[in-house]
Amino acid sequence: MKEDKYNVVIFHAHNDTPESHWYPWVKNKLNDIGVDVYVPEFPLGDKQKPEDWDEVFLRIKEKVNKNTILIGHSLGGAMILRVLQSLENPVKGVVLVGGFGTPFGDTPTDIECNEFVKDLKWKKIKANMGKVNIFASTNDPSIPIEITQTLSLRLNNPVTFFEKSGHFCKNDGFAEFPQIIEAVRLMIQSTYDDFKKVEMKAGTIVSVEVVEDADKLYKFMVDLGEAEPRQILSAIREYFPEPDFFVGKQFMFVSNLEPRTIRGFESNGMILAVDDVEGNPMFVTPKETVPNGSAMR
Repeated sequence: MKEDKYNVVIFHAHNDTPESHWYPWVKNKLNDIGVDVYVPEFPLGDKQKPEDWDEVFLRIKEKVNKNTILIGHSLGGAMILRVLQSLENPVKGVVLVGGFGTPFGDTPTDIECNEFVKDLKWKKIKANMGKVNIFASTNDPSIPIEITQTLSLRLNNPVTFFEKSGHFCKNDGFAEFPQIIEAVRLMIQSTYDDFKKVEMKAGTIVSVEVVEDADKLYKFMVDLGEAEPRQILSAIREYFPEPDFFVGKQFMFVSNLEPRTIRGFESNGMILAVDDVEGNPMFVTPKETVPNGSAMR
């Protein structure tokens, strides 16, 4: 397989098969646009173990490269997180459908699934995940909405909510899933022109607040050279526990993202950072102080 050819791996849900729900439809539609699709069959039955799923994945691991998109449904999404933390290089992107990244519930099935998300290496996951789409339902009977919100915060990525869509199963009306096709299409069609649309501007943080009941969130007010400071949230408190560190400092921000709501607060941008060799964030800053609102070029 040529590494420059895009491919997709679909990870099915707990006790499902490659023929369940929307998996065959998505595979056929992606094949139609020239994308190779692999749907490994993971173990069925009670007392499923992460190690058994790892063994199945190892059989197709060689298919995964920089042009791979991973699609996971429910437990399949948790398995993708396990895969990402084991890879040496990033994939093209990830689509998580009805997914979770932290333990929940106390039924036998819940307890089995919780084993898949123990001690995840989130820094490595984020470094390897590429572009991310998180799809969740407003009435998912299996995954509590707060678990989805926690996953969103962990990955620093918004959620697309589907109104009353259950657990995205065939009996919920999901024998087809065109939104996944569109998500994949956008990932494989991203170009330099897309990058040029991103606005990155210098801004000075004028105030910082800790967001209550959120272990990792700061709420920044940022002077981007506009009439009023802009509110931007960031989940970096675990790395920088002292909020005063940020006040008065100038950083680079992505300034033209769509607003998104996090824990009830609207965020209107994103602070730019890269990971150091240990996976800790290092902020992008101008070499010298520049006027707030100055654009990167």
